[in-house]
Amino acid sequence: MRRWSPPNERQLALLGRLADVAFYNMLYYNTCPAYFWKSACRSTAYTYYVGVFYGGHPKNGADAT
Repeated sequence: MRRWSPPNERQLALLGRLADVAFYNMLYYNTCPAYFWKSACRSTAYTYYVGVFYGGHPKNGADAT
């Protein structure tokens, strides 16, 4: 049995990407269908996802200090 060890940077990056995808899916499939303008909501969800994907790196936030 392996001992527990804290996740490394690569594993943390993967977990971050999985969280981003889960948030996008929640918006796209569960929130946007409730709105009258579904296409605008889905477009906003996609724009948010792409912005986080390309610009939302932890080094830009609290770890940069």
